[in-house]
Amino acid sequence: MNSNTHTHNTLSTTVIVENQQPSSTSQKRGRGRPRKERPAPMLPDYVSKLDSMSPSEITAQICNGTILPKYINDWSRFSDIDKARIIVKYPKFFYEFRNPFISSFSPIALTYLISKMPTLTKHIHTLGKLSVEEWEYILTKQPHLIEDCACKEKLNSETWMLILLNYDLAHCLFNRWNELTKSQWLKLLKKKPKYISEFCNIESIIQLLTPKNLATAHAI
Repeated sequence: MNSNTHTHNTLSTTVIVENQQPSSTSQKRGRGRPRKERPAPMLPDYVSKLDSMSPSEITAQICNGTILPKYINDWSRFSDIDKARIIVKYPKFFYEFRNPFISSFSPIALTYLISKMPTLTKHIHTLGKLSVEEWEYILTKQPHLIEDCACKEKLNSETWMLILLNYDLAHCLFNRWNELTKSQWLKLLKKKPKYISEFCNIESIIQLLTPKNLATAHAI
């Protein structure tokens, strides 16, 4: 055997032996302490009592901040109005309840929800189920929603008066000026005098400007 072959075999044996020896890093990793399990998070005391509470009781405590809704596992036993109240308190739950609950909300629950959170109208596609009376209630709270109301022509004059007095663009949607009474005109013109030139004729103004009507307008 020549010296070159001997040298090559010696180097190969050395490499194999070195590769078989565990590194100090591997040994250190194997000596690590066993990982401790994290203790389960402590639940509030009320969680164990939720099953014995009625949905309305739970809803009342959610709304006053005593109970957090994240601990509720079954929303199916809650009424529509309960869910609507919870959405008002925690708006993100609108998306939690959106399917399938929102589409089947009762008119009363929808009326309550929209009167409190008018921005949701663009996300709710069942407003057609609301009655004229329910829309009138909503509009007393949110006059600008007249834009979304499908029963404008059926609203009573008192509701329209409130809308005209409190929503600047309402006159663009109102076409029943001749149905307003003298007292309603006086009340309206006191707050919106620009309507004199836009919607009153001269004869109507003269009739309105009587001492009795002026005294009434001053008292309004």
